[in-house]
Amino acid sequence: MSNSRYNIRNANQGESQVASRESIWSVPQTWRELYFVLLSVQFIVCTGFIAWYETFVNVGDNAYETFADTGRVAAPFVVLIAAETIILVEVLFMLSERYLRKRYMQGQADNQKEWEAWNNRRMAAEAEGRPFDEPPPSPPIRENGRN
Repeated sequence: MSNSRYNIRNANQGESQVASRESIWSVPQTWRELYFVLLSVQFIVCTGFIAWYETFVNVGDNAYETFADTGRVAAPFVVLIAAETIILVEVLFMLSERYLRKRYMQGQADNQKEWEAWNNRRMAAEAEGRPFDEPPPSPPIRENGRN
């Protein structure tokens, strides 16, 4: 597994993809769909709350004024929501990478134990002079389930 933070492996194709980043504020290519879903949901909730406030709490305006006030009040939140969503996606990215690295290391340790146990059985059979026809464990998994 690569130490590069933005080196993302495509599990379906088994190919290494380096996500394009233009700045620290950009979202990796593989996470853009999640980013836009989260951004859209947060924007809709925020705008819906502001529209509710402008309609039912700040009464006395006509429909046009209510619509204009909703847009005026929601506009500053767009930048805040965009920045917060980038942070949220980064945190999800870091947590998923940490989880996958932990699972990978655990799989490597389990595989090593299997090979050591098999080798001990092979050596014991060899020392006793009996045939050993047990096939070796599966080859170690190197990356993304490929051998």
